[in-house]
Amino acid sequence: MSNQPNRLIWGDNLLVMQALLAQGYEGQIDLIYIDPPFNTGENFNFPNEVKIGGTNYEREMPMNERLAYSDTWERGLDSFLDMLYPRLQLMKRE
Repeated sequence: MSNQPNRLIWGDNLLVMQALLAQGYEGQIDLIYIDPPFNTGENFNFPNEVKIGGTNYEREMPMNERLAYSDTWERGLDSFLDMLYPRLQLMKRE
């Protein structure tokens, strides 16, 4: 498998790592960039206003585009760590 080109895979890192391990990539991954949430307790939204020159333009956002991602955890730190721990275990195998 080492003769295959580099790959950039965008997706939930837990699902991607599970798939790569199932395909026999254990011990062959050189870099994993995971960009995890930071347990801020905030929801992050896409901006609906853009400034071009001196003019502000506002766009009504459809409901499915309003929330970019949520960094809130139902059970606080415990649920954040429950999300992070299995990912770290899989990364160690890669």
